[in-house]
Amino acid sequence: IDVRSEAAEALGDLGIPQGAAALRSVVQSDTPSEVRREAGEAFAGYQQADMLETLYNIALTDADASVRSEAVETIGDFPAAQALPVLRRLIENSKDREVRIEAVETMGDLDSAQAVDMLEQLLRRDPDPEIRSEALETIVDQNSARSRDLVLEIALNDRDENVAVDAVE
Repeated sequence: IDVRSEAAEALGDLGIPQGAAALRSVVQSDTPSEVRREAGEAFAGYQQADMLETLYNIALTDADASVRSEAVETIGDFPAAQALPVLRRLIENSKDREVRIEAVETMGDLDSAQAVDMLEQLLRRDPDPEIRSEALETIVDQNSARSRDLVLEIALNDRDENVAVDAVE
């Protein structure tokens, strides 16, 4: 397993075109989760839109939670303009709360005005209070005047008492 994991990492570091096909094959196979996780992470070395789609599918469907989580984190290694729409689709389409939370955290790490807009939409509209709380926490980490105003609004108005309490804390 260690050798295959190292090989996947090396393919990502090299970024050679043949490596992309090999990595895609590994993540879509029955190889051990550690190898699939490393191969998924290596996708960041390619920065290609089709790799994002593969990572999206891994995040939605892989049997191993750590592989799904790593796929979401790797999406965040792509430029914000490419990563944000994919992260938003994950938040909208994943049935796995942990994947959704990871996507919210990753969105916040992108340091983009568009990411903050998306987080604000989640905070206002997502039906899951845990997702709203995570979006709130991520917005608070931005520490801007806009984030402070939004936190105050949520503290006073969120439909879930726990989210409102999170805003106060």
